[in-house]
Amino acid sequence: MDWIIFFFVLALISAWGIWRRRPGIRRARWTRDVWKPRRVLAPWSKKSGFTCQDSYNHTLIMGATGSGKTSGSGRTVAEAMLKAGYGGLVLLVKDDWSFWKGLCKATKRYQDLIRFSPSDRWRFNFLNEELRRTGRGGGQTENIVQLLCSAMETLKRNSGGDSNRENGGFWRDALAELLRNSIDLASMSLGRIRIRELYDIVYSAPDSVKEAMSDHWGQNSFCAKCLDAGASRAAASKRHDLDAVARYFLKAFPKLAPNTRESIRATFSVMADCLQRGVLPELLCGETNVTPAAATHGNIIVVDMPLIEFGAVGMLASGLWKYAFQRGIERRNVRKNPRPVFLWIDEAQFLITSHDFEFLSTCRSSRVATVYLTQNLPSLYAALGGRQKAESEVDALCGNFCTKIFHANGDPVTNRWASEMIGRSRQFLVNANNSYDTDGSFGGMPSWGQRPKTSAGVSEHIDFEVQPSAFGKLRTGGRAHGRNVDAIVLRNETFADTGRVWRLATFRQKR
Repeated sequence: MDWIIFFFVLALISAWGIWRRRPGIRRARWTRDVWKPRRVLAPWSKKSGFTCQDSYNHTLIMGATGSGKTSGSGRTVAEAMLKAGYGGLVLLVKDDWSFWKGLCKATKRYQDLIRFSPSDRWRFNFLNEELRRTGRGGGQTENIVQLLCSAMETLKRNSGGDSNRENGGFWRDALAELLRNSIDLASMSLGRIRIRELYDIVYSAPDSVKEAMSDHWGQNSFCAKCLDAGASRAAASKRHDLDAVARYFLKAFPKLAPNTRESIRATFSVMADCLQRGVLPELLCGETNVTPAAATHGNIIVVDMPLIEFGAVGMLASGLWKYAFQRGIERRNVRKNPRPVFLWIDEAQFLITSHDFEFLSTCRSSRVATVYLTQNLPSLYAALGGRQKAESEVDALCGNFCTKIFHANGDPVTNRWASEMIGRSRQFLVNANNSYDTDGSFGGMPSWGQRPKTSAGVSEHIDFEVQPSAFGKLRTGGRAHGRNVDAIVLRNETFADTGRVWRLATFRQKR
């Protein structure tokens, strides 16, 4: 009998150990703040390193395809944050799931890994999460509108839409107005928000003031039925909102030019159609068992819906996760939960939005480490429209990355920009000259024994500390370079060993 009890207890202990090691949502294991700003996460040299404070100030990694930016500096930064206990959100554009799975195993963080994909059990209803959120600002319609608009911006830009036209601001504002009124109407009349019901409201709205006044529309339109239900169910405090919604659907929307009205509907339909088909209704519109808050408890959420596999569906899912994460992380109380979190995007040009600049400029106090990897500057310009306004937005965005890591690159725009960022300094050039007096000599040749006339001088000028051509000579790893990847690291603070704000760093690729 004693042996039976002994083996039973041993089996329980083994089962508990297996359950503890499985991936899933965890709670903070640290009871005190161990993430001091000057804590070194990874060394740059013997006297300086990548600190927690550097991570909160954000990191931009640039390099050509095959330059080793992901397997070199990218892997070093990711491993450092994982070993330090950071939580995070990883958005995959390429098929990098095995890369992150291996990283988490190597750093003993596999039990904290959450894979968000159609083949896994995790689900996130972004609308209900924002609608039911408690605290100041919880349940506000405008937050839901901005969440959808941000995802829509990513989706339209990467599908060749017209969101980057010079009048794109009008269409964004018009879409936001339509969403705002549709969401308010669904919330007040139905007590919930579902994409299908928003779709029905939008496409049953009247096309003219005459139609809005007709009995046929009032009896058969889903939008009209919601207006009637809202009038009977809306609380007294919501009456002014209901009046604004009624004015919009009965007067403002029907008076729009037919082409304008249909363009706004079509813009909404692109997003709504994706969320009603395929895998997204189950992933993003059903139950919820994981939210961005899981990252603050130490989980690493990998949205494994890469562009090469899922196309626009993956872009929409990643865009929704990204914006929900950005807004949610900034609301948390850092004193109660000081754990740092990171946002990691490789091939970031596919997922940047106009909201990123605002987020990067304000999230430092929330202990958020943003790491973006991309090839070159023109790819970022093209992602935001490719015009002068886009260049200004990219310059402002890149200015918020206080650590910039430049790998081998053949793009002249990026290389010159990197040289400008590193700066210029006073440099001295030495020149010397020899000459002979050929007067009276045979054939213009100097005479035997004649001494040459020499001259020498030193000139001073201001030039790049690192020439643009130097970035094309950096090692890119692989067998040809002994798995060594070179990069130039630039930050907003001098390195102790060089006395400069930049230094050459070498990263060792792992097999």
